[in-house]
Amino acid sequence: MKSVIKKQTHYNLLLMRDDAEARNYRVHGRTLRFFIWFFLLLVAGGAAGIYGGYHFWEKHRVLAERYDEQEREVSEMKLQLERLIALETVLSASNGTIPQARHAEVGADQAYIAARNDTSDQVSSDDTSAAHDAGAPPDSGMDNATTVALDATEQGAQLVADDAPAPDNGVQEQESSYPRISSPESPLRVTGLNVRVTGQQRLSIRHELVTEGNTEQRMISGNIRYYVVFADGTRVEPSVSNIGESRFSIARMKLVQNSLQLPQGYRAADVEQVDVLLELSDGERFEERFEMGA
Repeated sequence: MKSVIKKQTHYNLLLMRDDAEARNYRVHGRTLRFFIWFFLLLVAGGAAGIYGGYHFWEKHRVLAERYDEQEREVSEMKLQLERLIALETVLSASNGTIPQARHAEVGADQAYIAARNDTSDQVSSDDTSAAHDAGAPPDSGMDNATTVALDATEQGAQLVADDAPAPDNGVQEQESSYPRISSPESPLRVTGLNVRVTGQQRLSIRHELVTEGNTEQRMISGNIRYYVVFADGTRVEPSVSNIGESRFSIARMKLVQNSLQLPQGYRAADVEQVDVLLELSDGERFEERFEMGA
């Protein structure tokens, strides 16, 4: 079959309108062939682009749905992990000892921990001495001491926690007029707090904000403020690099990552304590102390 358009032949291209004279253009066969192929490739490329765009958009939509589902599963698992840690802490407390590291993860009160351990040790040693003077076997004295320590801690834990002196760590304790974040009145918990020195006057802080007993799934909003305490008792509020991270509006959990910039004249290496203050939108405030490296 011979080609309709010959390469070595010129063709007349007529452009005509009703209100104008006809225009005649001589077009070479190669030029006409080139424009026809260019038009066909342009149509094919446009169709391929539309198909490829739709294909990748659909793929992205499926991946986004999977990501949201996995994120919800991870949130559920983290909440379950927090409950298991709290349960393990209660079981450990029934034996008279409370793991410090695990309590730091769930935002436990350090003074409360020290008070319970001191009370358990004191009651155990007193009962052991009494049993030894009375001629009782050491094992029965230890059992009685454990029972008495458990009763004492369960009945008067709150009074002991309020009256117990804080450990002497070289930092002057700052009495706060706000309830603690770990108190039953607080609807939020600060867990997994991690503070690192990233510069001479800069600290990196990372923690999770978890709702407590929020069965109605209501949104809790407010602001987070940080204070640093030095060895001489000086308490300073540093500036944060990301203001958006200091605001929250959550129903379950939020991961907070921010950088703290100390004022001139203060060194990040001298910080011994970090105070976290939660200011809720309804006006309530809750504060908790966290020691560096705890």
